[in-house]
Amino acid sequence: MPRPGAAPGRADAPPARASAPPPAHDPRAAIGQALRARRFSEAAALAAGWEQYALRTYGPDSMELVYVIEAQAQIAYESGELVRAAERWITAAQGRLTWQSADHPDAVNAVNNAHHVWQRVDDVAAALRIGPQLVALRLAVPDATGGALRAVRRRLEQLSRGKYSNAG
Repeated sequence: MPRPGAAPGRADAPPARASAPPPAHDPRAAIGQALRARRFSEAAALAAGWEQYALRTYGPDSMELVYVIEAQAQIAYESGELVRAAERWITAAQGRLTWQSADHPDAVNAVNNAHHVWQRVDDVAAALRIGPQLVALRLAVPDATGGALRAVRRRLEQLSRGKYSNAG
């Protein structure tokens, strides 16, 4: 199942995560439909209801809540709220690493999604604030060449010196 709102062929879309077994109350299809129709408020409302259900039914440290947070991240991304999207992907990645091994494809994808969105954050203060969390995630998951970790550290250094543009 593709992630909610994934736009086929969109070069700037974060990588899709692997599907998970559907929970009893799973509004992902409806969220995806709302996103495709650019009804962001509707998608957010569906995710908010799902979040309340997940918290009541499974608790704050559940994998179910991780799925909700991933949906919230995608909603934020699709609606152009890049800081919120990066923060939500970071939280989702942290949650996945609680439940999955660091080399699990879904955990790695969540970290990659967080990194992908964070690179597009043009609010320097926000990028500097959340960047260290991304460094911690990059240190936690496999990176064959170390290139992803170096890229995060390089951008943080450039942002702190005021010499960064996310245009290239």
